[in-house]
Amino acid sequence: MATGLPVVALDGFGNRELMKENQNGFMVPTKASAEEFASKIAYFIDNPIEQERMGKFALDFSMEYDIEHYADKLIKIYEDSM
Repeated sequence: MATGLPVVALDGFGNRELMKENQNGFMVPTKASAEEFASKIAYFIDNPIEQERMGKFALDFSMEYDIEHYADKLIKIYEDSM
């Protein structure tokens, strides 16, 4: 995401936190076949406008996890818990 590319990821707990379906990429079920996974990647090859749109969202979204922004969030969590 930080490179401005949409993501194709397996549906997993950590990925669920970061994926916004059809906004910054696609989630595929953990038991998906290689063909199903590849078809999501091929979608971006066949649809460059969607690749660009989702890539822009992915880049913007990834900035929320920039170390400075993320550190500020952690500090707030710690302060609120005291």
